[in-house]
Amino acid sequence: MLAGMFVFGGIDAVRNPTTKVPKAERVAPPIAKRLGLPTDPTGLVRLNGAAQIVGGSLLAVGKLPRLASTLLAASLVPTTVAGHPFWEEHDPGARSQQEVQFLKNTAMLGGLILAATDTGGRPSVTWRMRRQMRKGTRVRGQLGKVAHEASRAGATTAERAAAAGRALTDHAAAASSVASQLTRSAADTSADLARNAADHGRNLVTTLARSVPALAG
Repeated sequence: MLAGMFVFGGIDAVRNPTTKVPKAERVAPPIAKRLGLPTDPTGLVRLNGAAQIVGGSLLAVGKLPRLASTLLAASLVPTTVAGHPFWEEHDPGARSQQEVQFLKNTAMLGGLILAATDTGGRPSVTWRMRRQMRKGTRVRGQLGKVAHEASRAGATTAERAAAAGRALTDHAAAASSVASQLTRSAADTSADLARNAADHGRNLVTTLARSVPALAG
């Protein structure tokens, strides 16, 4: 039912392109130039008609329906813009008629989009997209939790390392203090030994000095 209008319109465009060329001249050549196609309006009208015949026939027999619907939707957009520019009409009656045709084509475009996204009973494209988005959200949440835990673990490790560094600093300071005390103690002991030796030496000299005259007499 959806394909019939396209097959009929496509045949008419291929057979009688001249009636559609004046409207197509404003829209078709710029699009063809961007796509690298010939810009002859008559050829473009026939090409668009041929695309509608092929897409409509495939859709009618149920062959490659999603691809056929996408092809028809792509051909319908320029056809609608070129054929029914109601915004350019100044006569109320003509404007109203063009608005009806424009909305009719818009409704057909909506039907083609539904057909292009139909999955033949399998989960729809929309459902699969939403499911992937939810999975992506969950994955981002899990990654966020992992990053948070890693940050906390890193902070704890840094705190432990800082505590260990402070403990080592304290031990080094204590060792330095002990070394200083040992150095002072050794210096004091050496001074005491030197004084005692000097005292003993003086005493010995004094004793010898007293003994020598006595021995000589």
